Amino acid sequence: MKKFGRITRSFVLAVAAFALCGLAATVASATPSTQIWIPSTDVQAFKTGHFGFDTYVRTKPEPGTSGQNAPPVVDLGLTAGVLPFQKIQAEVGFDLIYGGFNTSAGLDKYPIYLNAKV
Repeated sequence: MKKFGRITRSFVLAVAAFALCGLAATVASATPSTQIWIPSTDVQAFKTGHFGFDTYVRTKPEPGTSGQNAPPVVDLGLTAGVLPFQKIQAEVGFDLIYGGFNTSAGLDKYPIYLNAKV
């Protein structure tokens, strides 16, 4: 009987911890993590803004850097919903993507990217 009591207590504790994490995320108005660099179907609601901060660590050397790993890529973005309709929504925003150095392709020459989605 003692083993069954420990299992029940552990299960109840795990469910309570899971519920507490869900409640904390709701209270904090947390948003899901960013879907990186793919077309996605989620759109910010009207008059809702979203600030994104992502860091991407490079796992192999960039061409032309004599075998050294480059600094991480930092992506700061601000997006806002702009259409008040229920069925058709749109968002606009910009990203500042900084790679730490200017590559041979000129990636850091123009670091601001505009974006929109309907």
